[in-house]
Amino acid sequence: MVITDLYTSQIAYNPDTGQLVSDAVFQVYAPDDVSFTNPLALTEPASGVNIPTLRSSNIGVLPPFRVAGDLPEVVIRSGSFATLLSSRFGIFAEAGFDADQVQAAVDAVAGAEAAKGGAETARDEALAAKEAAEAVGTTNDAIMTAVAADPDSAFATQQRASIAAEAGPISALTRQRLAARAAYDAALSSGRCAVAASKATRVSESWANLSAWAVSGTSVQVFGGKLYGVSGGGGANRSFRVAPGKTARVVLVVNYLSGGTSGQGLFVGFNHDSAGSAPASGAANSTGVYFRQGSGSTDGVVNPINDGVQDIPNPVYSSLGSSTWTVTITVDENYLSIALATAAGGGQRRTIRWARNDSTMPLNNLSIMVNDSRGVSGMSVEAINEATIGNDDYDAFVTGLTQSPAVAAPGLHHGSVHGDGFLIMTPVGYDARRSYPAVMMFHGHGSDEKTWISNGNARAVADAFVAGGYVVVAAANTGLLSTWGAQAGIDAYTRAWQYARDHYNIGALGFYANSMGSIESLNALSQDGIPGVAAWVGTVPTFDLAENYANSSFTSAITSAYGISGGNYAAQTAGRDPALMNPLAFRGIPMWMLIATDDAVIDPVANGQALYASASEVANVTRVEVTGGHSTASIASQAGTMVAFMDSALGVRSSYAA
Repeated sequence: MVITDLYTSQIAYNPDTGQLVSDAVFQVYAPDDVSFTNPLALTEPASGVNIPTLRSSNIGVLPPFRVAGDLPEVVIRSGSFATLLSSRFGIFAEAGFDADQVQAAVDAVAGAEAAKGGAETARDEALAAKEAAEAVGTTNDAIMTAVAADPDSAFATQQRASIAAEAGPISALTRQRLAARAAYDAALSSGRCAVAASKATRVSESWANLSAWAVSGTSVQVFGGKLYGVSGGGGANRSFRVAPGKTARVVLVVNYLSGGTSGQGLFVGFNHDSAGSAPASGAANSTGVYFRQGSGSTDGVVNPINDGVQDIPNPVYSSLGSSTWTVTITVDENYLSIALATAAGGGQRRTIRWARNDSTMPLNNLSIMVNDSRGVSGMSVEAINEATIGNDDYDAFVTGLTQSPAVAAPGLHHGSVHGDGFLIMTPVGYDARRSYPAVMMFHGHGSDEKTWISNGNARAVADAFVAGGYVVVAAANTGLLSTWGAQAGIDAYTRAWQYARDHYNIGALGFYANSMGSIESLNALSQDGIPGVAAWVGTVPTFDLAENYANSSFTSAITSAYGISGGNYAAQTAGRDPALMNPLAFRGIPMWMLIATDDAVIDPVANGQALYASASEVANVTRVEVTGGHSTASIASQAGTMVAFMDSALGVRSSYAA
């Protein structure tokens, strides 16, 4: 639906008399036509037919009309009475929106409604697909076990041929059903983010002066577009209240300079004092991070501070030399989280988060302290390009708002949903008004969602996808990291995906899985919680749950994940072993997998090679064989190839955000 400008349901009201002007004939003029010499031509909005006479009703209401030139404001006049009216676009402008923003939001909502209709239409097809899949399910666990035991037998060959014959139509129905749901999800994601972006409160700071800040004495100063210290431990607060349930994001750049006085430093975060008040003393009543000077030539540290208490024994980062850091402060519904990124030290990233407590520690002020007696020769904070707070009913969808292209670091959001952790990474210059492809990352045994910014191989893959313009979504079951396809793990991934869908503008989706994450991802594919997965990439993948259970390195973890006891392995893991599943459960999507033929951690034959053989029966599968063991360096070196494969499968171009 295209929005047109018009004057609709306007009321002719005389403020001088307090009366409606009823049954009156009006002429319409441009606001700058103060002598009322050139009445404007009027037309009926829907038909475009000329309106020769504009007359108010018996209750003073004017009919809808358009004016020549679509002016945002006009003056209507009848006799000595004249008043100013605003058009639909004029009202948008008064509210701080432009017509393009509103049109984008309307288009997104319309797209969502269309997708919803498609999803509803697909329900019958969904039932048909389910029934067909169940019919093909005659290749049950026992049959697939026999096939796996002797893959070259006549029986196995016959079963594979039968599966291949059925695969096309069943996979097509399944993909059609899930694609309808995915289209609806993508349209909702886009619509929510477009509206949220248009309604958010934005502030910036160029450090031309401190007029917007409440300062403790003369503790900070501005110079050359940066904020520096003067002396003492005071700081500055800017009123930036994030009400309970609301969300916010602030991205700023900190220049840390070593060699200062031991214990001095720079703090960024939120202050809990009343909005607009100066900080009482340094980082008192504040939560955030403190870049703390070491003693003499000793490197500094980044320490967390929670409600004014500095956690010295547990730094976020140690060995802090002179460096520039991008600090991303994210407030979601449950957490205040801070992500740190620097190019120094080979490129370091760290995250820390605190549960919100809006009753005792309200997020009232953006707070900065520069406790550095070196003044303009010391540490500093760069200009703040954009800080955002969600407004009105769309606050729950505003966490992923626009990140200025001037910030040369990906966005990092470390949060939690239903008690399970997630990490969301956005490309440099992420803009919530655009749709981005996404990749869900499934971690390996013993890892968690933070693996993707700490482990060398994992980070190389995550960085490659982010550089390619993808939103990266990682998750983990917080109570039990090694879930091996158990429902607790699948639920953690599904909820993280749903959270990302509702907070970030996400379109096409693919899966990336490493090691144990392969069994996790294949189980997720076999369920319907995450629709629309269009491609799968796996490195050193697992496939056979029973074989890994027999591996003493994993027996204990799988026992805990499934609650196995007293020889009830088969009952507890029923329906969870991908090696026993009909390969149609993996939706027939294209796959790319890297297999280390000398892997000594998992059996590459029972896992990667068996997965390749099974999936190849119903999908296009690319296999890359390497050496180097389970942590082969080929994972990192092949990251660009993985992104290219995902680009092709999802139909997006590389460096999508560029």
